[in-house]
Amino acid sequence: MPNRSFNSIGARPRSLIIDSFSDLSKQSKRIVRVGLHAIGRLNQVHHEAVLDLAIRSIAQPGYGFEIPDSLRVAFGLADEELRAVASAATLAVMSISEQNSSADEFVEAATKGGVIGEDQAQGVRAFAALIESRRETVRPAVSEAELVTEVMPTLHMFETTVDLRVAFDADRVRSIVPVVLAHIDTDAMNRELWFQLSKTQVQRLIGDLQSTLRRIEQVEQEIVVKPPRG
Repeated sequence: MPNRSFNSIGARPRSLIIDSFSDLSKQSKRIVRVGLHAIGRLNQVHHEAVLDLAIRSIAQPGYGFEIPDSLRVAFGLADEELRAVASAATLAVMSISEQNSSADEFVEAATKGGVIGEDQAQGVRAFAALIESRRETVRPAVSEAELVTEVMPTLHMFETTVDLRVAFDADRVRSIVPVVLAHIDTDAMNRELWFQLSKTQVQRLIGDLQSTLRRIEQVEQEIVVKPPRG
């Protein structure tokens, strides 16, 4: 379903720690492998930009995170690789900042998990060392993201495509109707959903989401941050 999609590992639950690369789903493991391999090829100047990208990804967990066009030019990577870089870097930041792991421990875990080889180890270690040196800076973003994503699975992939359903009368086409095929995935294991929608259902869904957005914006206007009581 290539028409509209975004995929990011994003802010993951605590169960996704650095010593469990081998427990990742096939799809997530492929994304991490592609991302870490790309990070391993980037120079240290680009690592700064990758870390900033990961922090912004954490601040906007799951579906909806946008990668700036400027990075596509700067990194010289295809869109799929760039999205994988954001996902892999986010996983690295979450692991190293929250688990108090060292750069060497992260590289060792990634190697044992089969997501990087010796050719990528040096570059990935350099990026992990950068995260380790900025641990106290990135922790607030990680903590806030964990608050947003705790309790319920978080949307991290939404894909749609338009299919055509053809009805025949004997050997002649009687009617052709467009149908939307949709795929939703979350950051929880084995929590995927495929379904179809009619045009009327799509219009109703858009209306419901617009109404929900208006309510969110109204709540945001009413929020008053009160100082803690002493």
